[in-house]
Amino acid sequence: MAHLYTAYRCNLCCEIPEAAPIYHCPNRHQYCHECFRKLQRLYRGSIEAGGSCLICRYTGKFEKSDVNTEFLKKLKMKPGIGRPFRYNPKKLYRVDSAGVKHVTYSEHMEKDQGDGFSQKNSRMSRCVSATAMSRRPLTCLHDGCRKSVAVSSLVSHFKHDHGAVPCFGIERGRELRLVFDVSLVEHERTFCLALITAYEFSNIDVVRSRSSQSVINTCNRLSGKVPLNTFWLMMSGSTDHRKNNSYVVFWLYSNSEDRYWCTIELSSKNDKISVSSFCNAVGLHESRTVEEVAKNMNCLFVSHGSFVALLGEGDKINLRITIH
Repeated sequence: MAHLYTAYRCNLCCEIPEAAPIYHCPNRHQYCHECFRKLQRLYRGSIEAGGSCLICRYTGKFEKSDVNTEFLKKLKMKPGIGRPFRYNPKKLYRVDSAGVKHVTYSEHMEKDQGDGFSQKNSRMSRCVSATAMSRRPLTCLHDGCRKSVAVSSLVSHFKHDHGAVPCFGIERGRELRLVFDVSLVEHERTFCLALITAYEFSNIDVVRSRSSQSVINTCNRLSGKVPLNTFWLMMSGSTDHRKNNSYVVFWLYSNSEDRYWCTIELSSKNDKISVSSFCNAVGLHESRTVEEVAKNMNCLFVSHGSFVALLGEGDKINLRITIH
């Protein structure tokens, strides 16, 4: 119930509709009645209730969502149901438009030689923590989806809406090898190559234990695979179409506040040429735009020339990932 405000929001005007019905395409991109009328003007077919989705480019019949006007009004007016204050800075901070500008965030953090971040400006009035970020919906970046999804629902969103994305489970520190499909590379396109669940084995020594049998049995049940986190292996093409400035970045995303390191390697068919990077996984509090990921070097950066060299031995390219 915490994210119903996001679930029923129009994908075009980004507002909760004043009245039912809500129309949606087969990919569940939904529009209010007024915005759907605009989509119908773009539709050139003859199907009744047909339209053209601006997000997935679907053209055809749209379905009506099972929601009534009374519920939409309640959702819009009652913050206890959909919590619209959470996404409205004026009501969240109880200030006017001018006051919102004074609410600044300490997103500019610099790396030090320790294991975390050092604060760059101690006078920032507010610091965005991972806990606060986890309450905000994320925009799914996979192949133009653009759906707003709760952080806690991101895994289930991929399993239900993007079932073709493969899932893997690897032990922390072990290498995962994939064959990369070069046809997926496009300018201005972000694509999820795989969902990776990292785990480790608990180190409970039950053989030498002098505890009771019940304690030993409990330890035996706990001494298996312990899942650590789920990672999204992403690939993004540059927005610049010029060959000299074109690039592809491979990066891991984690919806966790914990910091993880990874090694990403891309090699030619016979492993004679390779490029690799040891970097951070992009965390919940960090920007996921292609330019920012490349700028912060939280990725494997492959230029156009390097990509051509990797393809010299054939169109089969090896992609290896290790989560540390």
